[in-house]
Amino acid sequence: MPEQNLGCLRRGTQRAIGSVAALLALAAAPALAQPSMVPATVDGATVKLATITHKPAGAGPFPILIFHHGSTGRGTDPGIFARPYEPIFLADWFVARGWAVVLPSRRGRGGSEGLYDEGFDIDRTRGYACDDNLSIKGFDRALRDADAITAAILALPFADRARFVVGGQSRGGILSIGWSGQRPELPKGVLNFVGGWLGSGCGYSAKVNAELFKRGAAFKSPTLWLYGDKDPFYPLSHSRGSFETFRNAGGNGSFNEYTLPDGVSGHSVVSYPQLWEATMERYLAERGLPAKHTYRPLTDDEIKARFVGKTVDWRGGLRADYRTDGSYEVVVESRPSSKGKYAIANGQICVTFDDGRSRCDKINVDSRGLFMITATGAKFYGVPR
Repeated sequence: MPEQNLGCLRRGTQRAIGSVAALLALAAAPALAQPSMVPATVDGATVKLATITHKPAGAGPFPILIFHHGSTGRGTDPGIFARPYEPIFLADWFVARGWAVVLPSRRGRGGSEGLYDEGFDIDRTRGYACDDNLSIKGFDRALRDADAITAAILALPFADRARFVVGGQSRGGILSIGWSGQRPELPKGVLNFVGGWLGSGCGYSAKVNAELFKRGAAFKSPTLWLYGDKDPFYPLSHSRGSFETFRNAGGNGSFNEYTLPDGVSGHSVVSYPQLWEATMERYLAERGLPAKHTYRPLTDDEIKARFVGKTVDWRGGLRADYRTDGSYEVVVESRPSSKGKYAIANGQICVTFDDGRSRCDKINVDSRGLFMITATGAKFYGVPR
């Protein structure tokens, strides 16, 4: 249910990997996100809904992914409501393949106008209600927001509405499945990352989630369900049950399970493209949609020209210095730095840290710019200066 903001993701990665240097895996694409306020008519009123857009250079039109956010955990902290949801790893993955990715926020969320009212208890200070009627009413409200903002986004000049996929994280995942059943003629595909509306801690969760997933059965093309082990909100046993209910109602899809690194919640699977890349590429290709990432490795001389004596800035406040004497230092915001020595050979930069740890990353370039491929297969962008 809760979204994985970058701060939380950093903390989870630090626990899992145990080194500041490994936070290179948090680097995202250097291109700036494009925030905007999009007018939409919902429930008879015009409101401006906040969006964040990641897209390739140029005017398009581009195949487009509209990706919906989840909840705010328990719904008890109004200070979280205004935080935008920006899954930069997912956005990077799609933009590298020529897609535009638009991240809309529903009413009262992420800077959007209006009241955030998606299944709260009658006493809103108690957060989301463990109540089937209130929860379903909240879903229906979110569904109306999703329908309104989809129409507005698909009317944008860079959007190729003939190559449109909808998806979402957590509540956004189940919302995407349900919405596709309401508008089955529109999307070419549907992506459900760890979807559900009520966490399994609520006694009504199985009933509510099954009922809402069944609404997507009217979308007859295959849907893609991606879930992680050790999800504290939607254990795999719970989500398998939701999928079977969806299938029994006539829904079409595949259920995919992934094991995340030690100490990382399965609810974070969207942030680990290296786990689901092959599945996603196959799914998109089967729909006739762009799926492959085209790039080339850099030679050692090209790497030296771009790195030696340079600082590489990564989105998220990470800075790595590659000094001319072979020394290396990486800093994440105000945290203590990690230092070591680096060497360039065989298309890689290998770093040996002062505490004995080491890592090697392959350096490549694509239409967006410079990026590394880590030992785990993850791909992350940076900008030397």
